[in-house]
Amino acid sequence: MTRLQFLSDRVGRSGPTDSAALPRRSRLRPLLPVAVVTAAAGLFTTLLIPPATSASASSRPTLPLSLVQHARTHPDDDAEDGVRAPSGPVVPPQPDDGASATADPRPARSGSDSLQTASDTERIAPGVTLTRQRSVDAAGFLDGYVLRADLDGPTRPRLLAPTVSTRDTPTNLADRANAVAATNGDFFAIDTTNAPIGPEVRDGELIKADARPASVVGLDKNGVGQIADLLLEGSVTVDGVPRDLAGLNPGSVPADAIALYTSDWGSGDRHYAVPAGHVVEIEVRGGKVVAVREGAGAGPVAAGSQLLLATGQVADALAGTTSGTPVQVSYHARSSAPSPYSLALGAHLVLVHGGELAPIDTGEATNSSLKPRTALGWTARRQLVLYVADGSSSRSRGLTAAELAQHMKDLGAVDAVMLDGGGSSQLVARRPGDRAASVTNVPSDGSQRIVPNAVGLVPPAGSGRLRGIDVRLRSDRLFPGLSRDVAAAGYDETMAPAPLGEARWRTSPGNLARADHSGVLRGDRPGSGTLDALSGGVTQRVPVRVLGDLDRLEADVQALSLSPGDHRDVTVTGRDAEGFSAPIEPRDITLEYDHSAVSVTARPDGTLRVTGQPSGDGKGTVITATVRGHVLRLPTTVGLADVPLSSFADASQWSATAAKATASVSAVDTSDRPGAAPGEKGLRLSYDMTGQPLGTSAAYAVAKTPLTVPAGAQRLSLWVRGDGSGHWLRAQVRSQGTTNVPLTFALNVDWTGWRRVEGAIPTGFTAPLTIERVYLVQTDPSLRTAGSVDLALLDARVGVNLDVPDVPDQPDPAVVEPADQVSTGGKRGWRFAVLSDTHVNADGGTTSYAYQHTARALDEIAAARPDFVLLSGDGVDQNRPADFALFQQVLKEHLPASIPFYWAVGNHESGAVTGGTLDQFTASTNRPTRQAFDHRGTRFILLNSTLGSLRQSDWSQIPWLRTELDEAAHDRSVKSVVVALHHPVLDPTGTGASQLSDPSEGALLEQWLSDFRQHTGKQVALISGHAHTAHIRRVDGLLEFNAPVVGKTPYGDARHGGFSAWSLVTMAPKDAEVTPDRPDPSGFGWFRADVRPLLDRVNLTVPSTLAPGGSGDITATAVDNGMGGLVVPLRYPATVLWSGVHLAVVADDRSLAAALRRRDVVAVLDRRTLRLVGAHRGTTDITVSTGTLTATASVHVASAG
Repeated sequence: MTRLQFLSDRVGRSGPTDSAALPRRSRLRPLLPVAVVTAAAGLFTTLLIPPATSASASSRPTLPLSLVQHARTHPDDDAEDGVRAPSGPVVPPQPDDGASATADPRPARSGSDSLQTASDTERIAPGVTLTRQRSVDAAGFLDGYVLRADLDGPTRPRLLAPTVSTRDTPTNLADRANAVAATNGDFFAIDTTNAPIGPEVRDGELIKADARPASVVGLDKNGVGQIADLLLEGSVTVDGVPRDLAGLNPGSVPADAIALYTSDWGSGDRHYAVPAGHVVEIEVRGGKVVAVREGAGAGPVAAGSQLLLATGQVADALAGTTSGTPVQVSYHARSSAPSPYSLALGAHLVLVHGGELAPIDTGEATNSSLKPRTALGWTARRQLVLYVADGSSSRSRGLTAAELAQHMKDLGAVDAVMLDGGGSSQLVARRPGDRAASVTNVPSDGSQRIVPNAVGLVPPAGSGRLRGIDVRLRSDRLFPGLSRDVAAAGYDETMAPAPLGEARWRTSPGNLARADHSGVLRGDRPGSGTLDALSGGVTQRVPVRVLGDLDRLEADVQALSLSPGDHRDVTVTGRDAEGFSAPIEPRDITLEYDHSAVSVTARPDGTLRVTGQPSGDGKGTVITATVRGHVLRLPTTVGLADVPLSSFADASQWSATAAKATASVSAVDTSDRPGAAPGEKGLRLSYDMTGQPLGTSAAYAVAKTPLTVPAGAQRLSLWVRGDGSGHWLRAQVRSQGTTNVPLTFALNVDWTGWRRVEGAIPTGFTAPLTIERVYLVQTDPSLRTAGSVDLALLDARVGVNLDVPDVPDQPDPAVVEPADQVSTGGKRGWRFAVLSDTHVNADGGTTSYAYQHTARALDEIAAARPDFVLLSGDGVDQNRPADFALFQQVLKEHLPASIPFYWAVGNHESGAVTGGTLDQFTASTNRPTRQAFDHRGTRFILLNSTLGSLRQSDWSQIPWLRTELDEAAHDRSVKSVVVALHHPVLDPTGTGASQLSDPSEGALLEQWLSDFRQHTGKQVALISGHAHTAHIRRVDGLLEFNAPVVGKTPYGDARHGGFSAWSLVTMAPKDAEVTPDRPDPSGFGWFRADVRPLLDRVNLTVPSTLAPGGSGDITATAVDNGMGGLVVPLRYPATVLWSGVHLAVVADDRSLAAALRRRDVVAVLDRRTLRLVGAHRGTTDITVSTGTLTATASVHVASAG
């Protein structure tokens, strides 16, 4: 029997030996310096890791890595290779970092010039934590995910690679290995061989390497991290002639070379691994040739066989090899690592070396661009760190390579490398108690990308005995009388599934909610407490809150347009009077709809799936959802007909214009569009936004003849060949008698190739609507690029014309109502005035609508004598000195100097809708672009959203806002906070055209302000404008007041806040303190807005006579002559006062019944419906007042005959 040899790095190839005495190869054996040789009787492999060479930069040469010659890297994002840095020293074992498993609700600094806005850490296996982070900086929001594994703990890192070239989803790779979590691994040759670019060591076994040195990153059997160079040394002897091996399962074989492929290769097509020219593939089994084939084969290598792939001159020499020819193969790996690898994969870019940032070539586009990223590293305290950053989306911006390096250093890594990125960046994890992993991050492909390898964390086998309970709630909030599904999963000491048995549920306090054995929790009384799950002596406690009584219903979509057979999942949410929300379970919803048009079914996740019936084409229905007397109506149509507006075939009918960009249009062949006719032509919009001044860039394709939208159109559709630029794609809609209203086709053109996109047509505008422009917009200077998009087939999508009754907005107590006592201030309250969107324009002068309405508003404000005036943006229409001068003139002539005036800047202060700077604003007005001041116990914080985004307008104001809120929280003299900015968080018209451009920014602002109220018990409000619509919204206790327009066209429907007005706000400091953990209606009196329309006349129509007990309808409207006779119903959100002698005004059924019994009442007016009921004989004069306008009419109540 021949013994195994231990070889040094000077030992050459082995000679023949007796293979029968050798043990079966173990997949789990660590990478050890043992020699194995192949004799004629059996193929035998040698694996060698030599003693370490020096790892210092000065003593070891830089070994360049050559990529696969014939392999195409990921077309969108994954060609980030070729950058090398010296590898770092071996890290000695040190104590564990001890990652925290708590969430800090307060924002923290996250690296330089960055705010961490959320962080949550959970333990998912012994010694393993998963942290979800969210942060924001000047470049945008970022979602990051951190896996930390104790390298001295029982959970072991493993390379998850069943074969070299077979791809699978990360969840499947993790589940197959029983890994609790995993990230993607090395770069790979996508859609060719699918093999990773670098070497691979799996469970101590070398399964892929080249004769060319390549950098690898990995761990030895003791968990010591190593970045080193690794190469293959080996030879193959065919019929007595030795030749050097070019690789083991390589992704590419050089010319005039030979490589070895084993059953570890997988399903990759080896045709992509060889250069052009002569190729021979030799199959070897049992140490002898069994087949010789011309060309490279595809598919796996048969078990027990090996393939020799020869190219060029070597192929010529071996082409005549016959079956039975003896073959000997020996190989070993050489590495500069101090100890053998147990896990290793390609390391193409070193990020951190020896605790310092490694040099990175920032001139390389793949390093400098913002992309999803994945990195691997380790800390000085022996923790493995796996990090994934989301990117290529509006929610998360991604990272540059240099930023990724800084992140890894901030996470404590002393050595770190970048792994594959882009659509490959994925992190999957198994929830405690689950049997399978699920996707944790948000892959930029929209779903999991299949990859050849991953880095997994594999815990030890557990006992299977119950040690913990994972409680699973759709939401920890619910309403009194409504339900919440609760579920739980049991897990053992390794967090693996364990039998739970029948869980019992208990709430504290006991009268908060009740849970039954079927897993349904039902709210009893408002308040906060806990819910316990109990089983087998194990208890798990989670917080739960019962909100105030249900006040209103919302859906995550305003209307549905479905094709037959298509579906949409809808979430129904409830809010209490203070705006706290919770999802409504389907069991609590009563539905009514036309079953021949759609079907509605409850989903396990609590959503309602609405599906267009196959026979419902051309039908429509209003889905009515009722919950405890509250009604939500969802208009739904099935089937839309396409009405052509433009084919773009005639480029002469279009021209180009631009703002802070250059643009041109030209004809282009679009016959490759799906469904296109041969020879189809379209329009190419070319643009260049680079090298432009600060501000918003836009490139427009302008129709020489406006395109008329047909009546009944609900949406516009457009075929677009994208360029992946990420720019905003919009159309400009003009309504008769109004200004332009933008329509959004896509928030980000983040695709290449053809895609059909759609945008909802704004509602509430006077027909006909016309389309004048299709354009690209970019508000972020760092993302301005040059490129082109191709346009084809602009269609109007016309659906069923549903008769949807107009439902008045539900009044909010923040707007003064008829029965309210309007305070004039005094000791217990004070007042300030709010203006928005005056749009004073020097071109129109002092006779323009904007100037006249602004002057009128200021005159009325002066008469009301508030403490100060707040303008929520767009005081001027353009940022010209003459516009600012005219605005200063109207202030001087119509507002006393004794009344202070504060200005929160809008987009027109920086140059109308195309953006710009605020230089002229500051020069002309000598006002700050942001400011904070305290007034009678309220801190006012005025922000700058001039570019549609707080971050892009002035990044520094976001941390400044955080500081102001923190100071206000601890300042006892500050009892409440009001934040003012121009752009609302959400467009109240529902079109999405007039709001903060980044939804994440709006969500953060709402979160900070509602958290401020929750943690301090101090009231908070947000004032905005821009949408030219009066609107009140409450979100988790935060009051959002969108001020109506003064000097320009309303954007909203006149029935729903679309009218000109100013507002007088009364502040009641006595109501500024709230109890955050339970409903507190006393706080409703803190902020009361008297919304005063700027209209020209009132029309009041009443029944001339009524019988006692009889009823009739009252109509009250006002007219805006300057808006073409716009008719505005006098109702909420305007403040409308009703009065009259012997008239009772009520707002509920109980008050109605009581008023009818009173002998001094002639008639009762129900202000909810404007229905007048006769009570007793007599005459009453009914007066309606709004702003400065009043109208009176008489009603006689008499018995019949």
